[in-house]
Amino acid sequence: MKNHLILGSMLLLMTGCAGMGAVMETAGKLSGNKSLAGAGSGFKRSAEVKEFSEEEKFYTGRTVAADLLTGYELSDDLALESYVGKIGQTVALASGKAELPQGWHFVLLKNQDADAFAAPGGIIMVSEGVVKLCADEDELAGVLAHEVSHISIDHPMQAISAANRNAAFVNLAKFGIEQATKDKDGGGALADTFNGVVKEVAKGVSHGYDRAKESEADLEAVRVLIDLGYDPLGLQRVLTKLKAGDHSHGDPAQRAADVAKAAAQAEGVVETDAVRTARFNKALGR
Repeated sequence: MKNHLILGSMLLLMTGCAGMGAVMETAGKLSGNKSLAGAGSGFKRSAEVKEFSEEEKFYTGRTVAADLLTGYELSDDLALESYVGKIGQTVALASGKAELPQGWHFVLLKNQDADAFAAPGGIIMVSEGVVKLCADEDELAGVLAHEVSHISIDHPMQAISAANRNAAFVNLAKFGIEQATKDKDGGGALADTFNGVVKEVAKGVSHGYDRAKESEADLEAVRVLIDLGYDPLGLQRVLTKLKAGDHSHGDPAQRAADVAKAAAQAEGVVETDAVRTARFNKALGR
């Protein structure tokens, strides 16, 4: 097995990561070694595409979410969580990533502060406080559309620095080779790399993004809301209830003004529907 790694190192020097990946993939297919072929494919992708797969995003997001949940308690209002999940799944269908390998997950937190987080891979966490801050379903859909848009645009993963991104790809590829040749366990190096990745992603998820990214998510949310027949001004109304620095990301007043402007320029804007409002009030016991 040691010879496999020596040969691999020589090939890497001669052909580069993409070339080595192609050689490994071909060799694996010809020899019937599916693990080696898979590792080669991953190595080639890491060198050429420089992008995490949706599966890798999910596992990163799951780690980030688990870390965030250490500071929160899950809501015991299962009926309200089910309602939030239904609205969230509907919003997700109109996003740029309607389908994810592990699906979309909406978690309700037992917290009265207006908190909402979007972790990679489709894990959205909202507090009871932010749900109760909403006056109707259109406003709740606006909150969820904003968080879903962070994921569909890939804002959390964009927070990863170039250094950690490159190290992660290299270690993922090395881990695949080591498992394929069964030479040694590369899990330690992989874990060390992803510690840095997770820290950077978690910072963006918990503390918010820069003004440009928050604005981009707001404008994408307006599109999603209109596509679904929701009032896009629902998001604007929620933003006007928030104060800068108080569990909000960016300047809520400026964001509200930008959303109102985008909604005014859009076609097909609808008014808040009485049926949706009644459904919302029933879910919250109002």
